[in-house]
Amino acid sequence: MYLEYKKKIRVLREMLERMLVDEGEYPDKAYINHLLDDMDTRFAIFSYENVQADTKLDVHKMNKDLYIIRKDLEILYEIITELSSRMYKELESYVNGYLLTLESIADEADARAREDLESTSLGAKTIYFTDKVQTMSFADGCATIPIGDVVCKAGSKLYTTIQGTGFTEHQAVFDIGGKQLLPYSVGRDMMRAGGTVKKVSYTYSLPNNAVYGSAFRIANSNIKVDRSHKYEAYGGADQMELTTPTENRLVKFYNNASYEAGDATQYSFYLTNATHIRFDFSNAPTKRNFYEDDVRGLLRDKMYHYEFTMPKGASFRIDMDGILYATKEPLSVKEDSIYVTQHTKAKDFLINEYEPAEDITFHNVSVKIMDVEEGAFHIESIAIKEIYDTEVASE
Repeated sequence: MYLEYKKKIRVLREMLERMLVDEGEYPDKAYINHLLDDMDTRFAIFSYENVQADTKLDVHKMNKDLYIIRKDLEILYEIITELSSRMYKELESYVNGYLLTLESIADEADARAREDLESTSLGAKTIYFTDKVQTMSFADGCATIPIGDVVCKAGSKLYTTIQGTGFTEHQAVFDIGGKQLLPYSVGRDMMRAGGTVKKVSYTYSLPNNAVYGSAFRIANSNIKVDRSHKYEAYGGADQMELTTPTENRLVKFYNNASYEAGDATQYSFYLTNATHIRFDFSNAPTKRNFYEDDVRGLLRDKMYHYEFTMPKGASFRIDMDGILYATKEPLSVKEDSIYVTQHTKAKDFLINEYEPAEDITFHNVSVKIMDVEEGAFHIESIAIKEIYDTEVASE
């Protein structure tokens, strides 16, 4: 039951954070914990609902339910795999050999797990330290804790956290590669690791007579699939995805054209090869994942995701200088081919291939705590969270 609880909490936390990010809200830890407290983890994440026989099939809801069922099955599979791999003799040998240090090891492992779970799940990994790593030094009321070398992916973002007693986060400053970085906060203090990631883009269109179901292969002979590379696919060039309580479809986009919402309508699209975008709303959107209506200085090689919900009868215009895609498609790489793994309404696609770059190493990373006295404070954990994502949510 404890394994199931931990894994369900992890999955539910990730789903809630993704939902909040998609709605343009910051995934606040306290708010997510409040939502989790109201959820019963004794049962499956999926909740069955009776549907009348004459009800119209809701494909979007069905895909969402299948996704949640898959998460439940993944949790069960992980538990079975984990339990089956714990051989009695190996466990007995481990307990007998490390009984005296078991409690401290468990405490540190629990602290690291808590750091990973309670910080945003968008991070690729957490580089974790405790006060036992190296001896700190003191000078003029300042404590310096050497962390050592930190290795991360090129192009990633780094966020820092520090926890303890006898000081506040405002007194801490990280030194990473000669740059000063404050602990992560709502202000989203972060730094980029630098380096470049090589990107190659391809286009692909389904044949007019193509027959496809929930998955199909991207049969583009120009793409030499490499399993060590990362692939993304965006579908529906010059289109937006439109979702109302009764339908979900792709609509043609025309720059500076006027669009009116006949019902409460959510619009979503991905923008690339652009330097600016400007929205002109007759009424303010009820939800959005961006703040500014007029954004300049976009980077042409980035993909920007915009999503907003218009009230019934409201209209809007969009002026931009890039290319729109309506959807981001889930992909799977098998053998030498790329597959779109879910049904899509798109007919043409942009495929981005990212080649792994050499890792970036920061030497002699440290954190300083100002205005403290030796022996008057205690450090529980220090963590550097690495986030690697080629897509920008919005700006």
